[in-house]
Amino acid sequence: MKFYITKYALTRGILEIYGETISSSLEIVKALDSDLINYIEKPFWHVRKEDAIEHAESMRKRKIKALNKQIEKLKGMQF
Repeated sequence: MKFYITKYALTRGILEIYGETISSSLEIVKALDSDLINYIEKPFWHVRKEDAIEHAESMRKRKIKALNKQIEKLKGMQF
């Protein structure tokens, strides 16, 4: 089954892998064709590409917010 991985979305983009769920609760995916990933947990895998894009967008927005906060802190520093 094809899965869309968002764990590395901000550095490598959304990855497409083939894998299978391995736990009874369907929370962990084992990759069958990836050298980068062996196992991935929810919420970093998705069955639908649209869900993966939505998750990656929310990750991007959170990162921008954190970086803006860090920039404001640096601007306010006095030496």
